[in-house]
Amino acid sequence: MRQCRYNRLMRTLAFLALLVPVALAQADEPLPSLYPGAKAPKIEVAEWVKKGPMKLGGGIKVVEFWATWCGPCRESIPHLTELAQRYKGKVDFAGISVWEREKTPAEIKEKVTKFVANMGDKMDYHVAIDTPDGKMANGWMVAAEQSGIPASFIVNKSGVILWIGHPMELEEPLKLAIEGKLDAKTQKDQFLKKIAKQRLQKKINTEVFAAVTLARQGKIAEADQALSVVASKYPEAAETVRNVRLMNIYKVGSPESQKIVSELLAGSVEDLLLAAQFAWDKASEPENKEVCLAVVKSVLAKTDDCIVLYYAASAALEAGDKAFSLEAVEKGLAALEKDPRKDRLKGLKEAFESVKKSASL
Repeated sequence: MRQCRYNRLMRTLAFLALLVPVALAQADEPLPSLYPGAKAPKIEVAEWVKKGPMKLGGGIKVVEFWATWCGPCRESIPHLTELAQRYKGKVDFAGISVWEREKTPAEIKEKVTKFVANMGDKMDYHVAIDTPDGKMANGWMVAAEQSGIPASFIVNKSGVILWIGHPMELEEPLKLAIEGKLDAKTQKDQFLKKIAKQRLQKKINTEVFAAVTLARQGKIAEADQALSVVASKYPEAAETVRNVRLMNIYKVGSPESQKIVSELLAGSVEDLLLAAQFAWDKASEPENKEVCLAVVKSVLAKTDDCIVLYYAASAALEAGDKAFSLEAVEKGLAALEKDPRKDRLKGLKEAFESVKKSASL
């Protein structure tokens, strides 16, 4: 249970995007070895499992990285197929399976081949499996400091990378590339800004996680001091430090805790989400139930966001108020039906139904 709640905190931190300007690169930090404007590495794979080999050059190419276990990859595959069909004869697409979790090449081949076969016409472009030593993952993804999949690269006919990003954001830059209007220098500048933010966020996260570890060990004073150091070094991390203190340092119901909760309840959807997550995390302790239910009721009155409502329903159930949990579930399910993200939130309906089942017992 404790590990589960720790993971919820880590997911919470992911919502806290840095919005301040960041220098393109620190003087002592090298550029990524791969970026828009750089020459693309060769395509070196273990095996092609659909449509045969694809080489760079001779036209525009899209090289995309995915894995069988990756939910967002499943969602982006039909979109890639639609683009491949729309630009047939103008652009070639290749999906490279990387970072699979099976232990042997034979197991990986079996898993990927079965996945591709099950996708059928929904995955209608070149598909390959990375080499056992990860030539594609290391030569492309790691070199471009891309730690998450799916990720895609647009490469021009000369083998130069024009754009790097999420395949669901591929449509507009690909159209510009086909028209010869995608400027590699502009894309490089934008890409390096993202990398600078990622590097800074990684530094902040490393120090914040160290403070969280101290708190989990019961070293509250040391953790609080470590967070003060983070806030002093990184003004961009002020909200992160505040929220980590709420989750790990301040006692539920204390003036410090209540002040932060009040700020969250008066804030954005992301703030309300964090407030609901806070209530879920803390409601299992008997002395916290009343406070957490009050937080959940405020959240329910302020939003129709289905994701926030799921956490609110879960928090109410954790606090023992089954009737209120069911109320949040019904509101959440109604909101989900109207949500434009509905197709991307298919698992949320099942999650709501699970809470509903538990609250109905």
